[in-house]
Amino acid sequence: MAYSEKLASRIEKIFNTGKVKFESKKMMGGLCYMVNNKMCLGVEKDRIMARVGPESYDEAMKIKGAKPMDFTGKVMRGFVFVNEKYLEKETDLKKWVALCLEYNPKAKISKKKKMASENILDKFAKIILKRDKKVKSSSGKIMGTEGTVFNEEGVFKYALAKTKTGYTFHSLVIYACAPLHADLKSKIKSAKFQKGCVNFKSGEEFPLDIFDEHMKKASEFDFSGIINHYKSKKK
Repeated sequence: MAYSEKLASRIEKIFNTGKVKFESKKMMGGLCYMVNNKMCLGVEKDRIMARVGPESYDEAMKIKGAKPMDFTGKVMRGFVFVNEKYLEKETDLKKWVALCLEYNPKAKISKKKKMASENILDKFAKIILKRDKKVKSSSGKIMGTEGTVFNEEGVFKYALAKTKTGYTFHSLVIYACAPLHADLKSKIKSAKFQKGCVNFKSGEEFPLDIFDEHMKKASEFDFSGIINHYKSKKK
């Protein structure tokens, strides 16, 4: 047994009830829950791995059932093991989840993850500029989030941004062209689609070769009608 699915299900229910956005990943010999792209807590065998942080570590260790996290042979201060038998009461599990969520905003995202995020967005941006010679890029806001905007003749066409749970690609082309939208949706099953954007958690969910192929088709779409429409509205 790699991890208790029952315990994992209970944690996910607490997250969903509290409307906490999370991502689950199989790592560290079990299942880890990422919140804001940072490890929040996890399940390993029949116990949880609670990331409570260095400042709360000593107090957390006083709670019944808490054990040092030392499966590497060295105690990881800030992380605590708690066996499932001490979490039978829902209030006890909720207490540990709350401690982990309390520390999560203070936890630092690793430089490696920051670099990976920047690399993904850089690669997508390069593909857009390579395939669609008519657009110019600039920094801007997309639905309130800082990102990169691509305009054609001053009219918004595409955008890329980092979100709390991953990345987003906005496109007025797929908004206006249903066949292109359907074609892209048929090729990436894991990503979440809206009428004019694609939300994805990683490069695996939206492979670069598929994006490159899509942008080749998107660049061939006649965007002049949309440009004229927006320019006429400004008159």
